[in-house]
Amino acid sequence: MKPLRNKSLSAILSTIVNLIWWLEWLGGAYCIIMGIMAGCIRKAYVFIIPINYDPITIRQIYAISKKGHVGILNSTNGNLAFGIDANFQNIVMLLIGFGSLYAAILIVTYQLKKILHSLKQNQPFQQLNILRLKIIAFVLIGYSLVQWAFVIVVTRILVSTFRFPHMDLTYGFNYNCLLMGIMLFVVQEIFKTGLLLEEDKQLTI
Repeated sequence: MKPLRNKSLSAILSTIVNLIWWLEWLGGAYCIIMGIMAGCIRKAYVFIIPINYDPITIRQIYAISKKGHVGILNSTNGNLAFGIDANFQNIVMLLIGFGSLYAAILIVTYQLKKILHSLKQNQPFQQLNILRLKIIAFVLIGYSLVQWAFVIVVTRILVSTFRFPHMDLTYGFNYNCLLMGIMLFVVQEIFKTGLLLEEDKQLTI
């Protein structure tokens, strides 16, 4: 098997993923700094979440409590924006939520980085790549399930916090990540077959 050239597709993809890897770290640091500044200066955060709802033209959503914040619903893209206080409980919840999402992104990017590096070295069929594909598949499937549970919890909180006149919130499920995870399980089986063929080839030499 001839070694891949530096200008091959795998080398280009490896460079792109490496760049994305460092951009993710820079983006994470930027978000932490901006989050701290927003909490110290404004004493509150503007929380924007996507929601699924029946078609409606109303935009302003009022809190059930008179002391609560007013939410603004963008009916074009289904984003609901409302303010939350920058207290300890809310900060911890935001850190757990966004930290988990950020960790999942880093795990997937790191595994892709290692897989593409092995492709660039012309060593794609190895046990580590099979494990890496499994990790990515589990992360994607787990993300889709956790996101679904998150949507259910947030929807119930919104219904108990805001008034949604003449509209009903609905639950959404991310099928894309689930299907990608299932496809990666199939790909790792292909890599497993390729590894067996590579081992048989070495034994016959």
